[in-house]
Amino acid sequence: RASLSHNDDIACTPGMAASAAPPPPPPPPAIVGALLVENNSHPEDATVAYSSDTTATTNSTAENPQLLNVLSGKQASLGPGFSVRRILPMAKQRSVGPFIFLDHFDTHDNLMNVGPHPHIGLTTLTYLYHGMILHRDSTGAQQVIRPGGVNAMVAGRGVTHSERGQSRDIQDHWKQAANGEPAIPESQMPTSMHGLQLWMALSRQGEDVEPSFHHGSSVPMTKTDDTKHNTTGGVEATLVVGRCNGLEQSDIPLDVDLGRVVFVDIDLAQRGSSFTLHDLGGSRHQPNEGADATAELQVGVYVSTGQVEATFPGAPHEDDDGDDNHSHSTTTTTTTTIDAGQMAVWNMSSGTQLQLTGLQNGTRVAVVGGTPLSEPRHLLWNFCSHSKSKLQRAAQAWKELDRTVFPKVVGESNDDSIPLPTRSSPR
Repeated sequence: RASLSHNDDIACTPGMAASAAPPPPPPPPAIVGALLVENNSHPEDATVAYSSDTTATTNSTAENPQLLNVLSGKQASLGPGFSVRRILPMAKQRSVGPFIFLDHFDTHDNLMNVGPHPHIGLTTLTYLYHGMILHRDSTGAQQVIRPGGVNAMVAGRGVTHSERGQSRDIQDHWKQAANGEPAIPESQMPTSMHGLQLWMALSRQGEDVEPSFHHGSSVPMTKTDDTKHNTTGGVEATLVVGRCNGLEQSDIPLDVDLGRVVFVDIDLAQRGSSFTLHDLGGSRHQPNEGADATAELQVGVYVSTGQVEATFPGAPHEDDDGDDNHSHSTTTTTTTTIDAGQMAVWNMSSGTQLQLTGLQNGTRVAVVGGTPLSEPRHLLWNFCSHSKSKLQRAAQAWKELDRTVFPKVVGESNDDSIPLPTRSSPR
């Protein structure tokens, strides 16, 4: 566990659920990763205040799964038409499986336009419900992401990238691109953007790999005649990353030393529609465990819009009947209701079934998680590592614009590179 006795020594510790001293008043907004946050240094600073006035309700006496937290993200207005809700990290929950960061953004008119900035020690994942983003980075990758696709950038030892949502940038890219990307007329370009950005930690070995970029398509998990999982119709579920329900998204390579990984997008369009997940994270990403259905997972259910009921049918628990010599293993149906902007996080075994039911029309849910991190991760601005000294070296390299560590983004002037925030110390 990370020490909480000093504000500058807070780490993303597996399964961490602890209180922290109230943060100081945040300084003016600064760009962190792909998005703006209300502070000037650390992505987690904007989330250390945990909202306890949650309306989520739980009905459970089961030990497996174990509900760890119900998190309410912090909403920030960052200019006209631009809002972001940060869900991870929080003081109560620094990570969910390998996921150390989750932002939900929803912009209108004022589209994303983030200049070159660096990363180390993590994989960024970008997934859109609506809109487009042009990704460019120092490996030479250039890719427009649209709904249904996923962009994954493995930062490894160091990478620089930009994210542009402005119509002119995307149109200019299409004019110059030689990869056959289909262009659309200016009049049909989206004027809003809605989606998620997540960061996954890399293993200790993975922190030093060469940076790389990968683009893929999410894998459909539902069919019109699916009665096993899509119990009521009105459901569209897609596997964005990892394994679930016997399926694999193979376009995005994963750090096998992290164990199981899962990211599923579920659109419960009609009230009462439901979808059941099983085999969360699969088994092949944990070579030492094989097909063990009792492997420990952390899983978070984030509700982007609407309201959802999470049910664990037949979850086992020990029933104490008052007889000191006997206890009885019984089953119960465990349910948790989660509102828009909330994430419920559980510890569970990999063999657990999770059923999600929309309680409102237009409910959209992201399920993320996997094997808990085996050791703490520290964050400094856009950098992640098990080593604070590695973070400090990265910060110094970016401050000096050391291009041997952080090369320029290919295809851009790099004139609008984002400077290192003034206050920068590992947490």
